[in-house]
Amino acid sequence: MSPRYLDNVDEQEKRSELFALLRGAPESALHVNATLAEIPENLHDGLVEYIMTGRPTGHFLEAVISNDLLQACHRADIRSRVALYAIVYFLFNYGPGACYGSPTHYRTWLERGGLRGKEDDDGSNRLPA
Repeated sequence: MSPRYLDNVDEQEKRSELFALLRGAPESALHVNATLAEIPENLHDGLVEYIMTGRPTGHFLEAVISNDLLQACHRADIRSRVALYAIVYFLFNYGPGACYGSPTHYRTWLERGGLRGKEDDDGSNRLPA
């Protein structure tokens, strides 16, 4: 079962147009897509900050991102449990492939500093190889 917004072509077109408008503000675009994917609002900041800056998430999102279904189900509150499919759908469709899928991917993404990368001492961003 896909999220409701995919059932309506007009909504899909609106989402694409909105994403195009927000291209210069990726955090806003990720928040919009998280909303459209029906992810609980209390998880938006954690997902977006993790993707953009490599900020550590809570234990539930870490388990989801690390592909640990048992721990994800164990750590989820009721809203997160119901939204588990939507969260995985969001990561697969909007998250960089290198940021999810295993505990190693999760740790490496944190070390990398997300999409923005970590700043060097001179204030420049240099992404690790």
